[in-house]
Amino acid sequence: MIFKSGKLMPTAEQVHHARRLADESFCVVANRDFMANFPIVDGWEVGTETPILIRLRNCEPHSDPWVGRFNSKPTLGWDAVQQEPIERRAVFWVIDTGPKSRFGTNMFFGCGADTIRLTAGDYVVFDDRITHWVMSDRVWRGAAIQLLTREAAQHYKAPQ
Repeated sequence: MIFKSGKLMPTAEQVHHARRLADESFCVVANRDFMANFPIVDGWEVGTETPILIRLRNCEPHSDPWVGRFNSKPTLGWDAVQQEPIERRAVFWVIDTGPKSRFGTNMFFGCGADTIRLTAGDYVVFDDRITHWVMSDRVWRGAAIQLLTREAAQHYKAPQ
């Protein structure tokens, strides 16, 4: 399910950073400066300090486990069994779609039954527990980060 989409053009520094570091591993994290210009979602907070940087052409259909903050003593807004926020979202932001082409870029993001066409600067807010994917006719670079509700973030208790 896609909840929101929008556009925020990345800075030249963000594009350079993503071109230099992004890969297929889903393990490369951006530096903290990257968050200075990042899509904001009202009522939600990031689950990790910085997003992951991704470089792919197509992203196979998948769902994601919670990788953000861990609440060692589940409280309001947290699922004690799954050890994750009861409500969560993710942001996927397209940083770069490669060299310009007179035909444009065919890049599509899908989550559940929803599909949207994307280009550089576009972002989507979606439920990453639902199967999602990206298909493109060229290699792209993007950033992704998980979100939790402000309420769950306020009741987060760090491990002692």
